[in-house]
Amino acid sequence: MIPEPSNAAPSSPGSSSPGSSSSGRSDSTSSTSSAPDPSAGTPSGTAPWGVEPAADAPDADADADAVASLDDLPERTTFVLSLLPGEDGRRTTTAELARLLRQRSVIAAVADGDDLGTPGATVAILATTDDGRVLLDADGRPVPGQQVEHLVPGLAHLTGCRVVVDDTVVVAPDGTESEPDEDALAARTATTLVLWRASVSSPMIVRAIAHGAGMPVEHATLDGWTVVALPAGTTVDAGALAAGAVGSGERPVVALTRAGETRSVSWHHREKRREVTVELVVGPPTEVVLRDGAVGSVSARLAAKLGDGSMREVPTTTHLDEATLARLRALPLDRATLLTEAAEALGLPAGLAETVELAGAAARAAGEEPHGRAPVRWLGLPDAAMLEPDPSAGGMVARGLVDTVLEEPRGDGRYARFRRWLWHRPGTLVAVSVAEVLVGLGFAAWALAGGTLLGQGWLVWVAAALWLVDGLPDLASGVALLKRRRR
Repeated sequence: MIPEPSNAAPSSPGSSSPGSSSSGRSDSTSSTSSAPDPSAGTPSGTAPWGVEPAADAPDADADADAVASLDDLPERTTFVLSLLPGEDGRRTTTAELARLLRQRSVIAAVADGDDLGTPGATVAILATTDDGRVLLDADGRPVPGQQVEHLVPGLAHLTGCRVVVDDTVVVAPDGTESEPDEDALAARTATTLVLWRASVSSPMIVRAIAHGAGMPVEHATLDGWTVVALPAGTTVDAGALAAGAVGSGERPVVALTRAGETRSVSWHHREKRREVTVELVVGPPTEVVLRDGAVGSVSARLAAKLGDGSMREVPTTTHLDEATLARLRALPLDRATLLTEAAEALGLPAGLAETVELAGAAARAAGEEPHGRAPVRWLGLPDAAMLEPDPSAGGMVARGLVDTVLEEPRGDGRYARFRRWLWHRPGTLVAVSVAEVLVGLGFAAWALAGGTLLGQGWLVWVAAALWLVDGLPDLASGVALLKRRRR
């Protein structure tokens, strides 16, 4: 069944994350082949919309439901319809889709999937009332029309395409429904760079990203930042990373993404127990679908809102100074400059934003070729390396622990500098670790003999455990570093 609408704020093509089926620009070219003839008949289960172009035109009785301004609109939601090529491989262009919707007075915006990293798709963004009725234009005023579940089968029949509704259900040209194929909806040309600067080394995080992606990832260290370049079409939940081990450091997790003509920057941190997210998005160009004569009307303003993919979310946080917050809040939402200016405002290493732009352009160009493949390595840093995914979660954890033990500690804190000093002197690290272990064993022996701290025996066991837990890994690290440097 077509999903029930939720009373959420209207979404837009640009506010979707990579992997979404939302899309972007108007297509000025038209295909030489035409859409299926509506007079050919209606498949079982489709509504009259799929047969008579005039069936959705607002009638005089609709005036009672019309509204005079956007503020008067009933609470509404937004449906994103993604049209995927049918069995014959033919694609519906944005111009064809706009014409079909305009003939039926549907208020919408249409977009080209290439502009959101989903080559081959064509997207319509339309508004509905909270009970799922599509908003139509009646002399410049939005009025409720038919249910969206009646519109979709007819649209699939007319275009010969599979229509994906909000990434939840696929309606075929014959009216049958199925589950969506995630691979078909993925933003295959989306290029994402994830980076963080933590006070502890984090090879385990890089391994976890590679394991989650199921393919090799390119990574490097630049000016104290860990930088991970994801393969085209792959994304990662940067907010989840910030909420985990990475977020325990003094720096945030940042993601820069280009998907077609969409640009997005997200910054994630934690403030006490609260997640803090800064997000800037510029969507691709879209074509507003509106009947002739409705320019400047309430319907026109609604259609413009549907096609506006820009988003800015900059909450107040102690992790960013007032000057940075002010700059982010005033930063122009321009796709040509967003990544570069946001990266500069957030203090990221120079050149990374330009690298994402170039890689995104190469991925898009490859996506437009029948057998094109996006570059696997695109980071372009001298010490960049490829990390193969581990075959199992257990192997990922084991190798990550070994990497953590052997990698040079990073960070500017006093403890981080002390750990780095020991790392360069493995003999001293072994001596200090042996001393810690001996202290821990001493506490354990005292606990066995009935000793107490502050009158409590369990406190002695806690002290023993703390010394041993800190000393044993350092001892293993020191021994491993000594062996490695003697080779």
